[in-house]
Amino acid sequence: MIYLLLSALPEEQHSWVEKTFREERAYFFRIAYQILSDRDAAEDAVSAAFEKIIRNIDKIWHIPCPERVPYCVSIVRRCAIDLQRKNRKYLLSELPEELAEEREELPEDILLRRDLGEMLRKKIESLSSEERALLQLRYVRMYSFGQIAKLLHISEESAKKRGQRIIRRLRESLSDDATGNRNDI
Repeated sequence: MIYLLLSALPEEQHSWVEKTFREERAYFFRIAYQILSDRDAAEDAVSAAFEKIIRNIDKIWHIPCPERVPYCVSIVRRCAIDLQRKNRKYLLSELPEELAEEREELPEDILLRRDLGEMLRKKIESLSSEERALLQLRYVRMYSFGQIAKLLHISEESAKKRGQRIIRRLRESLSDDATGNRNDI
């Protein structure tokens, strides 16, 4: 199916998708595997993500080039999470009814998590570009502090300390927001 969709793309888009698949496939797999903890399911999620990427290439193509791969990462995450939810619903349907009811998440918990995620996104957006880059390298790209240090031309210890400071400030800021003390980072 993917090859059929891929063959219908213009040459430039076709080349970009192939290049992205070759260069980022292992990275996308790691992200999906972290969510699903199953090799086959992670492969399915990556395949579904590339199918979505190909189907929505016109929208993705208008995104500035350096932002395309992070956008594709979000597609991979969403596909993995959707697959995880689908699998969980299937597993819950196999449980006796009284156990299945206990395992379902409450709407209040879902809303609370969504609000917390939105607050965190806003806090991260308010960070400097260097701080955001460090967080992206560490928590999105899963780079080691040694790799980050080389990219930023700093010592590994400095990279660790900067990362710790950023996380501490984010936690404090989120904690302040949760208690009503609206302080920006």
